[in-house]
Amino acid sequence: MNILLTSVGRRSYLVDYFLEAVLDTDQIHCCNSEYTTSVARGDGYFLSPLIYSPDYVDSIIRYCKERDITAVLSLFDIDLLVLSKNEQKFKNNGIELILAPYESVYLCNDKWKTFEFLKEVGLKTPRTYLSVGDALQAIESSELEYPLVIKPRWGMASMGLYFADNENELKVLFEKSKKDVFSSYLKYESELTKESSIIIQEKLIGAEYGVDVVNTLDSEYFETLAKQKVTMRAGE
Repeated sequence: MNILLTSVGRRSYLVDYFLEAVLDTDQIHCCNSEYTTSVARGDGYFLSPLIYSPDYVDSIIRYCKERDITAVLSLFDIDLLVLSKNEQKFKNNGIELILAPYESVYLCNDKWKTFEFLKEVGLKTPRTYLSVGDALQAIESSELEYPLVIKPRWGMASMGLYFADNENELKVLFEKSKKDVFSSYLKYESELTKESSIIIQEKLIGAEYGVDVVNTLDSEYFETLAKQKVTMRAGE
């Protein structure tokens, strides 16, 4: 199996993991919208259009067909929505996306939808609000208290993430987070919910754990890996 890793960025260590894991007869190819040392570490690479370019998906499919690549895996959250939306197009060209279905990707990338889903299935989740007014009303009714977390609804890598200890900070940092969003690559997905692009959440204090659920390519459960987060850098 030859695999294409998309949006590799500067994640050379992830490219190396794949190179070490595959058989000698397999190849790992990379693509990115700009040249980095990571993109050239694989067995082949190309520079792709930007993720939201009209030719982005077609450029990946063309490269895969030229190099006998049968599977595509993204290393970047922003990539997932675009790729999963075109899953059938990849299948029609004999290419498998190692990726969740579009509906699941959308639900996980949209933090408000995630909050609603967790409530619906009965899992505890931080209280979450879409506006400063709603958060202030919750504070007034003693449903919520400072400090509060302010972050992009479609965020990643800790971009636009702030903590507010009072009403003045809440109002200022809410607008600051919005400005951060629409002056970065987060603006593309945030356009889907432009009028409610920032969320406010209660801050939970305690040990933080990450849980990875691993499935087979046939969507069958395989394993769960849990780990305590010791430190975070740019969301990793």
